[in-house]
Amino acid sequence: LQAAAFALLAAYYGLPAARRALDAVAQWQTRFGIPFSWGSYLFFCGLVPYLFCLAVPSLRPPHRWKALGFALGFWGLMGLVLPQFYTLQRVFYGDGTDLRTLALKIITDQFAYSAFFSAPLVALAHLWKDRGYRWSALAPLLGPGWFRRLVLPNLVMNWTVWIPSLCVIYSLPPALQSHVGGLIGGFWGLMCLQI
Repeated sequence: LQAAAFALLAAYYGLPAARRALDAVAQWQTRFGIPFSWGSYLFFCGLVPYLFCLAVPSLRPPHRWKALGFALGFWGLMGLVLPQFYTLQRVFYGDGTDLRTLALKIITDQFAYSAFFSAPLVALAHLWKDRGYRWSALAPLLGPGWFRRLVLPNLVMNWTVWIPSLCVIYSLPPALQSHVGGLIGGFWGLMCLQI
């Protein structure tokens, strides 16, 4: 996954045809804004993993419509939050791709946003889904040590996937970041089903 992300980055900066294609996506992002990035994230992180699960018998959800609603609802919400987070990062750190700017963005992303917002939210949302969408089945699991038991495994996997991936994402123009994040997030969504 990381090799493909770095190949995409190399293609953007090294192959004129790849740059033209990705610049077209960036132009659509500039033209259509949040609805376009939301739709992209919803497609890559919600719909594609859901269809993959339907195609693999061992991953097929027992309640297909509930699973589809969860996938679209949860990843749709994340598709609204993430572009705003990237915008906030640009306000704080700028659009530079120098080592200092990349490091600040990655540290903020992984050790603040992910550690205290997205990883707990992903862990709890998927646990709620796995417990039959019942809050009553989730509540007993949230006692002492819940973060270590439920979030930390998700967070460690999050770091292994996202720290290298964010090097690529934050090295691209801002109008492409949420789309490449969504593409990588689709694979992350599949991993979340297994964690």
